[in-house]
Amino acid sequence: MNQSRLICFVALLFMLSGCQGKHVTIPEEDGPMVVVSHIKESTFSFISKNKMELLETEESPYPLTAMVDIEGGHIVVTSQTEDTLFLFDTVQGKILPFITLNKGLTVMEFDRAKRMLFVADTLNDEIIQIDVDKREVQTRIAIDCSPTDLQVIDDLLFILSSETSTVFIYDMRSETMIQSFSVTERPAGMFYDGSHLWIGGHGPYGDLNKRIFAYNIKTGVIDQEVEVGLMPITIYQDQHDTYVYVLCHGDDALYKVDLDAKRVEASLSVGHNPYYLKGDGDHLYVSNLDDDTFSIIERTTFQVVNEINVPAGPYAIVLEEEE
Repeated sequence: MNQSRLICFVALLFMLSGCQGKHVTIPEEDGPMVVVSHIKESTFSFISKNKMELLETEESPYPLTAMVDIEGGHIVVTSQTEDTLFLFDTVQGKILPFITLNKGLTVMEFDRAKRMLFVADTLNDEIIQIDVDKREVQTRIAIDCSPTDLQVIDDLLFILSSETSTVFIYDMRSETMIQSFSVTERPAGMFYDGSHLWIGGHGPYGDLNKRIFAYNIKTGVIDQEVEVGLMPITIYQDQHDTYVYVLCHGDDALYKVDLDAKRVEASLSVGHNPYYLKGDGDHLYVSNLDDDTFSIIERTTFQVVNEINVPAGPYAIVLEEEE
């Protein structure tokens, strides 16, 4: 996604109720940008990657719950208050309803290889699988409790329910639920390393959690654990290095973890109640939900290089790539 593809993005957000869209002018910027949604007010922000500064904030008709870049200048957006997923076509300069489902839509995961989008439906306690090219529902996966997090790896869909402290594993080849097991109380965050599913979370009241746990996906037994900070709620890794990064909202910190050595390599303070984490080759980006800031961390030094003031409740992050 580049600057020309984003040219119509801002004003089109005013048209989410179903109009044809129109051309608008967005911040002049030579390099790539970061798009940040907000859930405490109906706004979103554009941040310059190169200048590491807020370029502009725009209004939206409703708080955006999630954003997923499905490639080619297209971003799927949902809100828990709406019954429709919307498609932002930043190439054609249009925003249109993508597919109408029902309210209660929260997190999304996109399987790029299979072109399948998975959406958590908290109203009906199920996961909706959507073919993004056909814009059709392929299947609905019932789990009998509210889904709160998703991760897609190879042919496996991992579903986490904080409500029941349970993980469900769905095999997309056989289209069957192959496993489920109990996890730590009030769980949050998932990362699958190829053999174990790592999970963090808040822990029980009165004995808050400071660890991420590695569950054997065949037995549901904890085989390993690493102590990090208080209440780890996001576990993140990408292709740019081998470390796993853990956001802990109990102590407002980001932890750099070597899973092979089972130890924390470094930690640093970010804003209050950090929630969402994304990265590129040079930086990590953290949205801090409760102090309305956006932290930019340099990967090589693992230091905060800028903390930007943004509107209330910064949440989901989409990174524009270099041309």
